[in-house]
Amino acid sequence: MIRALASVITAVELGRSLVPLAALEAELGYLDDDTAIVPEHLPLAVESISRRLEGEILGSELPRQADAIDDDIGADYFPSETAKSFSEPVWGYRKRKLEKR
Repeated sequence: MIRALASVITAVELGRSLVPLAALEAELGYLDDDTAIVPEHLPLAVESISRRLEGEILGSELPRQADAIDDDIGADYFPSETAKSFSEPVWGYRKRKLEKR
């Protein structure tokens, strides 16, 4: 659930569109052709893998950051309004998912 949100956030925040599957298949087409020359660069494959890794990192780190902000609020450390505005969507998303169960 948070991972799905993180994937969307990754795409939006980084200002990148998703790599079209057909373009990625074309770039990796040399793998199916024994006579093809191996390309020196695979930019679409690198972008796809990078996006996946970034999404996984965000999926694990966003909830931790929200937890840390919540802990600060609970301990009366008065986090900034920016921190609160970051934390609220993560907690709201969690709450909506729990309510649907």
